[in-house]
Amino acid sequence: MIVLWLQVVWFIFFITNVEVECSKMFEHVVNSFPEINKPLSAKYLQCSAYLTIKERVPGILQGAIDDLRNDEEIKSKYGEDVVKEIETIVKQVETLKNGMSNDHPFVELTTSGSLSEEAAIFNKGIQKRQLENSGNPASWFQAEWLFAECYCYFKLNEIFRTSEYLNEYDYFSKVKNESLLASKAPILQLAKFINENRIKWASTEEEKKQTFIFLLKCSLWGNKADLSLSGGKTVASDHTVGSEMSTLDQNIIANDLEEVYELLNNNEDQIIDIVLDNAGFELFNDLCFADFLVQAGFAKKVIFHGKPMPWFVSDVTPLDFSSIFEILQNQFKSEQIDKLVNEWLNYLKNAQWIFKAETFWILPYDFSKMSTVNPKLYEELSQNKLIIFKGDLNYRKLVGDIYWEPTTSFKTALREFDPTNVVALRTVKADCVAGLREGLFEEMTQKNPNWLIKPTGEYALLQLSKKK
Repeated sequence: MIVLWLQVVWFIFFITNVEVECSKMFEHVVNSFPEINKPLSAKYLQCSAYLTIKERVPGILQGAIDDLRNDEEIKSKYGEDVVKEIETIVKQVETLKNGMSNDHPFVELTTSGSLSEEAAIFNKGIQKRQLENSGNPASWFQAEWLFAECYCYFKLNEIFRTSEYLNEYDYFSKVKNESLLASKAPILQLAKFINENRIKWASTEEEKKQTFIFLLKCSLWGNKADLSLSGGKTVASDHTVGSEMSTLDQNIIANDLEEVYELLNNNEDQIIDIVLDNAGFELFNDLCFADFLVQAGFAKKVIFHGKPMPWFVSDVTPLDFSSIFEILQNQFKSEQIDKLVNEWLNYLKNAQWIFKAETFWILPYDFSKMSTVNPKLYEELSQNKLIIFKGDLNYRKLVGDIYWEPTTSFKTALREFDPTNVVALRTVKADCVAGLREGLFEEMTQKNPNWLIKPTGEYALLQLSKKK
């Protein structure tokens, strides 16, 4: 009888504590949509930020842990010493993962080493949010989504960067390379298209225009292959080359393609910047489009911008950019690929293609802050004809990660960011959209109330903002 009574007491105690912990965990969460014209945050239950912070990114971190533990190449390279270091790293990543999913306060970053200035910026952001919260610690759900997610990937990199053996280890390289190889069929198909049609690009104006439109759409829809959306799981593209591309036009819910073509056509000696998103299949599509821009005379030079560290799982790093050429040649064993890659390597050799990786792209700022935070980069971009921003994260930073009234013009949503003509190519994977025609948001929400809360990249935006 006493044993039974103790079990009952223990059960009541357990349930009470669970309820207390759950109430603490969700004290910053409200069951509503984000506020109009305010930044997105995981505190809104009816927001894609909530599931991202609560489940998706913690799942990505767990995947990185599993891949690290199973990486036999590292163990054979460094021996027993690295095994101990791996376990230390795993414990730190687990702490990061649990803190994130359970809405713990942010922990300040280490401010020493090569990225000390960047770490200090994140720490000032934590302190600022604490002051705004009446001195109470800023937490994952309470903060703006953009800040929280950027902090996560910077902190993850800090864990590895401060280690002895794995300070240059790309903990997402395995899944990035797997996804590239899994897209072999459409890559070979697109390589054949480029090689066979190159001579036609200068034949007639209509041929050039149709190829421009087709390859721009390839670059746009290549953005569906996003490993941060898939939770870090390998993505094999279902993208095909041919008439099937036109069937996707109905899913481009804002389309300034004609205006982009008119802007770029018949201009000589112009430089185009492409701010990249995902490595692998999307990067291949971007390179094909950049090939066309140079060969067809739309640009004398294309400058690619990537991230200086592993970022949001599949964002292009310097290693991703340099290694894609080697992987294509060594793993695909195709004359079409060899011909294409040799052409691309010549572009790099002749500085017709350039790759850069500024630290600004990994800071927790939206792009309206660029002119004050990094005026040099802003001025460099201002000198060129057009900047093409790829993907969801870049779009979120363009429009401030704000839950805009959907009919707000794209230019208005850019606010103080106006260095030159700006194009956004993005498949929708977050709640922030601008530039939709009147009534479209309501029509889409009526068909599928979760199209923004649980986006899949099914819909796309192709938007242009001309320089004022």
